[in-house]
Amino acid sequence: MSKLRCLPNTELSEYCLNILAKHEIQLVGEFLKESTEKLMKLLNLNATQIQKIKNELKRIYGPVRIKLADKFRSADDEIRESECVASFSFHDEKQTLAMKSNASKCYYTLIGPLDDLLEPRVIVRRLQGESIYSLGPSHLTSKMMWEICGPSGVGKTQLVLTLICNFIQLHQREALYIDTKLDFSATRVKNLLTARQLKKDVIAATLESIKVERVLSAQGLVEMLNILYVELRNRNECVKNIRLIVIDSLPAVWFLLKADANRLAGKCLLSRLAQILYRLLDEFDIGVICVNLSLIPHALEEQQKQQRLVTLVPKNDQDISDILEGDDIDIEPKQKLGYRQVMGNFWLSKPRLRLSMEYISEEERELRESDRRILKVTHSNCIATNGSCLVRICDQGVV
Repeated sequence: MSKLRCLPNTELSEYCLNILAKHEIQLVGEFLKESTEKLMKLLNLNATQIQKIKNELKRIYGPVRIKLADKFRSADDEIRESECVASFSFHDEKQTLAMKSNASKCYYTLIGPLDDLLEPRVIVRRLQGESIYSLGPSHLTSKMMWEICGPSGVGKTQLVLTLICNFIQLHQREALYIDTKLDFSATRVKNLLTARQLKKDVIAATLESIKVERVLSAQGLVEMLNILYVELRNRNECVKNIRLIVIDSLPAVWFLLKADANRLAGKCLLSRLAQILYRLLDEFDIGVICVNLSLIPHALEEQQKQQRLVTLVPKNDQDISDILEGDDIDIEPKQKLGYRQVMGNFWLSKPRLRLSMEYISEEERELRESDRRILKVTHSNCIATNGSCLVRICDQGVV
């Protein structure tokens, strides 16, 4: 940390430095951390003079923030050819066909094992004797909504923070982080970026590109997304560069509805949420990641007991917790004991890609000391649902 020195055109003179040194304020960081009121009493200066000194110190010693507006503008002017997910050729019968997909922009995650797992696949559809080839984008694209599930404490937030930081640094776009648990920490993100040994200006620009909004209810979440949609259509300068939306997490606000007198409020709001999210996906080249909680039954008897209880209670007598956790549970295979997302079957088909983040073994789940995790594809419109990959949680994020 740099030592304090006299600043021209300010009141920070040698005399002031001696006074500050007597009170053990000798570094720039120590001066900036002190309250304006304390510095006014020590140096006999007014608030305007103190603020002028602080601003000058920040200008000289602070990080220089990258202005991303010009880069955003140039990115918007690029031709659509550059937005292709992939371009390749393959042999079909007696002719070689060139395949290209530019329906949506592909946002890679920069997590090597995950990108390898979600590589684009060719989809072949036959219509009236003709073969139609299209590229199924399983990456996080402008037309794709992800959901990341997992038990509490497995590292879902660390994963989405990694995806946000990678997204901003790679694509030079902004991200909207919707915090429903009131636990977003800018210090946590800064430590993640610092561990990557990035320059101060890159760290500052990345933090500035993360827009954080806090909501406390499902109604507030839907209303906020509707306002975002209107502002994007109006090309508001504050939101027009947002290309990624992260909701962390859905259960935090939907569980508040379990005591609501209107037992269908949860499904109604989920339907409105899916509608507005897909409007954002389709119209503004935005990717969406929803974080969800998943649980696993402890024993088959417990699951069967729950099933018998649900069948005995009429649907009209169930509250919103039944709708979220036990909706249509009687149609599920009784032998299935894997992790199950808690938003109910109504939400099952809404995300186009669902990843389950799990501990590798029961021992690791109990100890929670291992940094290894497994990511499984449990639902996808583009690839098989039996794929998985291993990742590791570290100071740099998830790799």
